[in-house]
Amino acid sequence: SFFRPKMAPLAALGFLLLLLCVPWSVFGAEVLRAPNGTGGVIRIVSFHHTTGRFKPYGVAYRAVFQMFQTYIHRIGGFFSWYPDAPKPQVEFTLIDIGANTWEQMKANVEREVSQVRSGAYGNFTFAIAPYSSELTPLVAEGIQNMPVLAPGAAASSVFLCDDAVIGAGKCFNQTSRRRFRNLFGTLAPAAHYPDLAMQLARFRRARIALLLENTTFGREVCEAVRELAVRYGLTVVGTVEYSSGSVAALAQLQPDVVVGCVYYDSCQAFLRQMGEQKISFNGTVMTTCVGDPATVAAQGVGSSAAYVMGPSQWHPGIEDGSHTDISMYGFEFGLFPATAQGPSSPEQFRRAYHEVTGTDPTYQAASALASMYIVQLVLMLGEPSNPDIMRTQIAGMLVYGIRTFYGLLSLDPVSGMLSTADHFALLQYNSTGDAKVVYPVLWATAEAEYPAPTFEQRTCRNASPVECSGHGVCQRDGAC
Repeated sequence: SFFRPKMAPLAALGFLLLLLCVPWSVFGAEVLRAPNGTGGVIRIVSFHHTTGRFKPYGVAYRAVFQMFQTYIHRIGGFFSWYPDAPKPQVEFTLIDIGANTWEQMKANVEREVSQVRSGAYGNFTFAIAPYSSELTPLVAEGIQNMPVLAPGAAASSVFLCDDAVIGAGKCFNQTSRRRFRNLFGTLAPAAHYPDLAMQLARFRRARIALLLENTTFGREVCEAVRELAVRYGLTVVGTVEYSSGSVAALAQLQPDVVVGCVYYDSCQAFLRQMGEQKISFNGTVMTTCVGDPATVAAQGVGSSAAYVMGPSQWHPGIEDGSHTDISMYGFEFGLFPATAQGPSSPEQFRRAYHEVTGTDPTYQAASALASMYIVQLVLMLGEPSNPDIMRTQIAGMLVYGIRTFYGLLSLDPVSGMLSTADHFALLQYNSTGDAKVVYPVLWATAEAEYPAPTFEQRTCRNASPVECSGHGVCQRDGAC
């Protein structure tokens, strides 16, 4: 009875001191443990949106990492061209940097980069930057001792130096303007996103209004629209910064087409506002949320997403014969084994991803898997212990590109980001919320519906099984 009261405070104090000695952020990490193997382990750290605003992308990345880990285990470890080289398994450490504001996300990334650099989580061979062009540079700048893969950054300014970066002395190569020597991306430049929509709009001499989310990605997309408008003879009538009053402000500009340079959750909120205010436009083009199954399912969005268009770098419905995994000395370079019907395909990835998550993959998930292809390709050459050699290998091997389920995986030798945009498709939600490819014509599964029906027209069409009970057609004001 004497011992317990005296010792309990001391035990509690000892436990508290132990906690203080261990970096608190370690408790915010999830480890996808490597399966048992004899060839060692390749450890990859992912700065991860486990929580917060971009959690859906964290969920997608995690599913891809699990699929890749299972694949590597199934083939007995990473393949190497060298017969006697070990065949290691792969392990992922997912460090949560998620939050609901940019300021907090940036603070989280900076803190966790410092922890990784100090060795608090152990040693790693590769790092995965978090989704978003705002956050990726923080990882690439803070971690110089390993390749950093960027499956979620599309802004060119993340990879190429602007004058401000050069002036601050933070440009890796001022001659080529390459910003980071160790950063490699698998998304095409943001400037490609609006191109297909503008090609459609040029045939109608449309008036364009821009919805801007003031981020690196948003600014680059909107600037690309302005340049494309000049090329295609279109008129930009104004720009509205994203807010709760964006829909009404854009309507005052009387545009034919609204182009949203926004992230997915801002896109969903904007569509929700359109439905609540019953304001529609002849054409609505959003940069990131069209084709994502979560968009139509988002609370309050529903039918408001109908007839909205958006670009996608990758879509499982695109089968043009170039999505073929290459074979190297009999080893299939891809996630899925070849079948009697041919090599792995976008549809195979869709089915496998659906089995894991219950949803179809977006292009962001496909980009995450493409970044794993880079890991696999480098480790085939057997130099995971030398970061400089790995960087040279990545740049050298992927200049010409390899054909994968993701299309041509080719990295620009100057910037290190994906240099092709050969599989962009323009999607449009139909009246039932299914995303269809509407452009280019080669891959189209439906015709683009333009001008989109007004909300009054939609109500009229839904009033009876047969439009206007067979006595006419619904007009834009809702009358028959």
